[in-house]
Amino acid sequence: FVTFANAIIKATAANVEATPPPEPAALQTKSTDQSLLSVDECSNELKVQLKRLNVSSGSTSSRYFFENSLRDIIGTKLVVNGNDVATLKPHQLLNDVIINTWLKWLATPRSRNDTNSDVYVFSSYFISAVMANGYNKSLQRWLKKVNIFEKKLLLFPIHAGYHWSLIAVISPKLIKQTSKRYGNPNYSQGVSCMIHLDSLGSSTMHDRHQLSWAIRGVLNVEWGRHFNDSLDKEAKPFTHRTFHLHCPSVPKQDNNYDCGVFLLRNAFNLVQKVDTKVLMTDINNRLQTYIDNNELFHYDKADINRMRAELFTMYGCLTNVYQHRRVMTQPACLDPSELESDSEEEDEVVIISSYPDRLDTASNEDSDLSWRDDDGADDLGGLDDEDNDHLLIADTTEERSANLPSQLVLNHLFAYLH
Repeated sequence: FVTFANAIIKATAANVEATPPPEPAALQTKSTDQSLLSVDECSNELKVQLKRLNVSSGSTSSRYFFENSLRDIIGTKLVVNGNDVATLKPHQLLNDVIINTWLKWLATPRSRNDTNSDVYVFSSYFISAVMANGYNKSLQRWLKKVNIFEKKLLLFPIHAGYHWSLIAVISPKLIKQTSKRYGNPNYSQGVSCMIHLDSLGSSTMHDRHQLSWAIRGVLNVEWGRHFNDSLDKEAKPFTHRTFHLHCPSVPKQDNNYDCGVFLLRNAFNLVQKVDTKVLMTDINNRLQTYIDNNELFHYDKADINRMRAELFTMYGCLTNVYQHRRVMTQPACLDPSELESDSEEEDEVVIISSYPDRLDTASNEDSDLSWRDDDGADDLGGLDDEDNDHLLIADTTEERSANLPSQLVLNHLFAYLH
């Protein structure tokens, strides 16, 4: 039996080595007759941004400004697997890919006067890595080209224990003023603060103490890199005394799967308030005026269900924008480190499926990218469970091109998003 098993292993290994890397279908992000900005029309939340800015999705200048901004924020490539989009179906927990891509899409400026440029979104992998390994030299490279203190809002999506929540740091550059006047109700200027928005409330499974210490550690290291010119090189302005974690009340989920959508909605609300200062009086009343009593945070379950459905539609619209500009890329890079170049080539959106039994690869037609739109596509509940593996798929003439492992796809995304 052992001899037989070894023979099978050797034969499998030889077959894998003989199989060339897959060629994923790629879509150029510079569209022609269709605008990336038009995808915002699929979401009520994103349409609010356009209305606030008085921006038309059909405007040529806004369209190109947005596409250039998207390149700066998301990077040279964006990888979304069909299984990722399937997490937007009802009763599913959103995964990292959907959370990361939508938050960065949200934070992309739509015009020159868009306050979204004052927002910085961290990858959901970031804090997990900091808590596991500390803010080491490798992780510090993620921010080597960014001065986070030039931003008014920092968003940290948190994922642990099959639950999503959001930590936000508001006006981090004001920490010195905040420390000197902490608790003074007569101080009328803006202050720094850190807040945790969790749809489980006080029943959260996230360790707020450890999370706040991790984020303060990151902020102190970055402060030292950008501003520490004092005699005391060990000065750490972000302390638990004057920069502790506030936990205002936000709407609660009544199930075990909508936490990711709640995170996205809370992030959207904070982005809309990016120009609203947090005052010392807000700190003293535990942000009841700033968060609890603000109409932006008075949403309900119907809003969450609508937002989930619109996000699903949004990814379909994004695919349709690219269908007329299909090209084939070079063979997929299997080493994520090779993806960190500062290439001047056009952006690409690469959408890959890893389920060959679902793809029609028998024909020799050119590669095609399609949106799986079943009869119930407009009503997410109408989608069949058997279709949840590849709602966004890249059909190619080589069947092996669909065999890209899920982990490899996530590794690609991991490299692209920071």
